[in-house]
Amino acid sequence: MRVLRRTAAVRLATGLAALAVAVAGCSQPEPVRGVQATQPDCLITAAPAANPPVEPPLEPPSVESPTPVEPPSVEPPTPVEPPSVEPPTPVEPPAVEPPTPVEPPAVESPAGEPPPVGALAPGTPWAVDLALPCVVGGRSVRLDSVSGPTVINLWASWCRPCREELPVLERYAVDTAGKVRVIGVATADRPAATRSVIDDLGLTFAMLDDPDRVMLGAVNRTSLPVTLFLVDGQLRHTYLGPALTGPVLAGLSARFLGVPVG
Repeated sequence: MRVLRRTAAVRLATGLAALAVAVAGCSQPEPVRGVQATQPDCLITAAPAANPPVEPPLEPPSVESPTPVEPPSVEPPTPVEPPSVEPPTPVEPPAVEPPTPVEPPAVESPAGEPPPVGALAPGTPWAVDLALPCVVGGRSVRLDSVSGPTVINLWASWCRPCREELPVLERYAVDTAGKVRVIGVATADRPAATRSVIDDLGLTFAMLDDPDRVMLGAVNRTSLPVTLFLVDGQLRHTYLGPALTGPVLAGLSARFLGVPVG
């Protein structure tokens, strides 16, 4: 028991001596004369106690990302083409030949030449029951009552060849006065235009008005001018050529009317 007490006293004395030495080492020494005091070495901060080792965090187990599943490749459906349908073959109508026009019979004229195509045959009563009013005065004239050699000219103010041959007919009427009757028929024209042409050209032979083309239809014609040569109401010749000239009209008068000019 005594031994234990002595051992404890010795350990205590030893510890106090060590503590005194440590305290004495920490005290500031007196500065030496002529030497500037320096920073005491004991002011160095003791290194902080080492941190305990930190175990690295546990990494989560690597989980592989799932492999994307590609959808199965689906081919687009092949378009179904409609069956080719040929258009129906057009049915052509049967070829129908136009009817052959019936031409009037070729009747020999007094001069031995046939009349032009479409002309009325000699002796045709084309003027029966045909009466037209005069341009001046309004009195109607029956054409079937006209006797002797006669020239009837169908014309209009809007017809250029008509206007060209009217002066020729005026000279012919003057040259054959008392031998041939010359009659003009204003066809499908306005009265004012008809009178204007008569005044401008100084026409003096008889002039009838046919606004409805009755005379033109009676001779089976559709265009102007038309000149008819008659003897005692009988048709001798229908002239459908270019505008009449003096020599042409004189030749027709001698051939179809038997009346020479000059």
